[in-house]
Amino acid sequence: MGLLLPLAYVEPCSALHDAVSTERVFLQDFSAFRRQTTRLLSWLAESLPSSSSTRAEVPSDRELAAAHIYLHALSDRLTAVDQINCEMAADRRECFTETQQLHSLLDGWCQLEEDNVPKLISVVAGAVDKCADAQQKALDGDEEEVQMPVKDYVAYTETIKASLKRCHGAISDGTADEADTKKSWMGEYRAWSKTKDEEMRVALWTMAARQVDLYRDCSSAWEEALKAIRDLNL
Repeated sequence: MGLLLPLAYVEPCSALHDAVSTERVFLQDFSAFRRQTTRLLSWLAESLPSSSSTRAEVPSDRELAAAHIYLHALSDRLTAVDQINCEMAADRRECFTETQQLHSLLDGWCQLEEDNVPKLISVVAGAVDKCADAQQKALDGDEEEVQMPVKDYVAYTETIKASLKRCHGAISDGTADEADTKKSWMGEYRAWSKTKDEEMRVALWTMAARQVDLYRDCSSAWEEALKAIRDLNL
């Protein structure tokens, strides 16, 4: 995955890389505000009586219905992003291991040849080694900066969905005041949604930046290798 890259891809990526570099803000820990919002929504869900008859129903209220549809769609999208990113990370780890093995094989081959052949093999081995480094760079910090934030929001979204079910159920059963319950739930939902948008933007930009950096570094390694091979005048 990290060894080959069409050269035409590198130029368009530079602008995206510059934008990513200026806006990247790595996630260090969960913010106090996000923890507070999640606790409030969980408390609201637990404080309302459950209603099994309304679990699968879309709320009749327009705003609650829109939130219901959005949360279910968001859950599907985040789950897909999580699966794709995990597969990408697994591919990178596999490619890193295989690239290291290829580098070792090329080094051993170098010892068997004579004349200019060892120089040629050494150049190729150097490019392969740089690609291995690029794979490792793409893996470093990926779990904390991309995978965990996405996984967290998959779980958060399920919590909000459960909270909405109980909110709708309590309103439908008449066990909670509709206006007050909706106002409380929608206020916390909007605050959570704003924080989610900001943090998901960072996580997805980071994911994109890692991919751009990987292809840029691998492309650069092979361009340098081609120049070095031409200079050998074989």
